[in-house]
Amino acid sequence: MTEVLTRVKTKGVLFPLAALVIGVASAYIAVLYTSAAFCLLPVLAFLFGYFSSYRAGLISAVLLYVGYTATLFPMPDIYFGASDYLYYLGRGLPFFLFFGFLFCMIGYGGQLVRRGVRRSWSVEIVVLLVLLVSWCVFVSWPRHEYYYELVIESREGLGDLEVYLPATEALGEPYDELFDHPAEWLSFVSEGRLTGGYSVELVDTEHGTMVRFTIPELRQLYDPRAAAPADVPPYPDGSPPPAPRANARPAYPYDARLFFQMSTARYEQLRFAPKSEIEERSTMRGERRFGGIRVEASEIVEDFKVPLKVSSDGKASVVVRFEIRSSRSRGIWFIAGERKQEYSETCKAQAVPTNEWALVSGQAVSRTWIPGP
Repeated sequence: MTEVLTRVKTKGVLFPLAALVIGVASAYIAVLYTSAAFCLLPVLAFLFGYFSSYRAGLISAVLLYVGYTATLFPMPDIYFGASDYLYYLGRGLPFFLFFGFLFCMIGYGGQLVRRGVRRSWSVEIVVLLVLLVSWCVFVSWPRHEYYYELVIESREGLGDLEVYLPATEALGEPYDELFDHPAEWLSFVSEGRLTGGYSVELVDTEHGTMVRFTIPELRQLYDPRAAAPADVPPYPDGSPPPAPRANARPAYPYDARLFFQMSTARYEQLRFAPKSEIEERSTMRGERRFGGIRVEASEIVEDFKVPLKVSSDGKASVVVRFEIRSSRSRGIWFIAGERKQEYSETCKAQAVPTNEWALVSGQAVSRTWIPGP
């Protein structure tokens, strides 16, 4: 009898302690290696309850969940800053409590299933476990997206623009499907709506296959002859306003913005083609860590040059910026926590529409970060 009581007490201590350690370790594994550690959390909570007691199973499930979440949630604090982190923490609190309650049911229900107490209850616990695991798999399933962005800015209104830019390739093969998925609106772009009425065509040139964008005219954002809006006056108490209105006006009064976006089932790094003078690099632009985990890292991996040609009905100089991005994200929490990986190639140049080819310098950047939950 004494041995049985000792064994029960040992389980009541060791199981919750092991659950807490496994929860913390699972968070590190999910961030660094695979989301499978996240998907197995409900199964582990059930097993702790199944092989222990009602109380030990309940406590173990709670500590497993809290250990995982408490390790994961502070990571965005490094990326966003304390004030934004509190916002994300407050927004995620209802979900934290809801999924914590589900873990309590699964941990406690492990013993119900083992002892066969009320078959209907056992079935409900198993169904809940299957549903929660299925949700975890759905959230953690990798999502892949490709982006191509073109921005043209000028101090004068220009029309009949033709811009020749490098096309895209994946694994050395042309990848032009992206240009069949234009976006019409971007919330983070000034004025929101993108340029319309343009055409896109793949053409053969002396540099190889290029993308030709034909834009009827640049969009006018404001009258360049008008005076800039005055700064917001100080508040009655003499304190300065948060930001002057003059800073809100774009630097160039005319622009054109094109954006293409698509989701794919497989992930391949899209690259500009053709490229020349490629030089591989490994220069870290920035890095932030939390408890040994790399929360954010941005590294320049390549320098290159690409051909560019611009023509229009005027001779005013234009600033051309074009970028291609390949993004991969996978969930590591139940609602919004995820780990993102991104590869991008960006070029920016100031050119005069002369209908002549020029080589433009560009950089390839590899980035990894963890957005807030």
